Amino acid sequence: MLAGALTCALPLHAQEATEAEQLSNLRVYQALAGEIGDSVFAIVAIPDTAAVAIHVEPEGSSWYIEEGIAAAARRIGRTVAEVPRASYEGRFGVTLAGVEYFDIRRDGLFGSRIVDRSVTLILNVRVVDLTTGNVMLRQERQATYRDVLMLDDVTRVEHANLPETHGELPAEGFFSSAVEPVLVVAAVALAVFLLFTVRS
Repeated sequence: MLAGALTCALPLHAQEATEAEQLSNLRVYQALAGEIGDSVFAIVAIPDTAAVAIHVEPEGSSWYIEEGIAAAARRIGRTVAEVPRASYEGRFGVTLAGVEYFDIRRDGLFGSRIVDRSVTLILNVRVVDLTTGNVMLRQERQATYRDVLMLDDVTRVEHANLPETHGELPAEGFFSSAVEPVLVVAAVALAVFLLFTVRS
């Protein structure tokens, strides 16, 4: 079985993105599905006039992946249809859909708390020519998106009804939680000391 890996370069960097621009985990999954779809349809020779049936498994719980793949088929001018109208069928089994958060830290000494985000989608792909029964492609494809979020935005980018969009936040280290108050007190003490030194 062949395997392919992609790193999805979505046009956003979380530290620079506004709240409206920042992608939800659901939108990231859809973009990753589109990246995988693009890579699959780029190597499978499907005639311009042919219709393709797209199926994502497990059915019912992976609807958020299907539209990204269908959009990839439309981008190359293929029609997305159901069997029996379709001459080709693409089956995409979700092997892994996971969100990870790691390395909670401050953006600068007194900046907001930020966290790294990694969203990974692995699909088991099978493309079949329905007119001949020929399996044109069978492989596993992976795409990953990484960026940095404001820690306060984590709950906003997750979807309440989709467990796959949730990730576990890492515990903040004792060092960061213990040292920050000390730094604040030291900074205040230094400011007071400098104030009285300058005045005297």
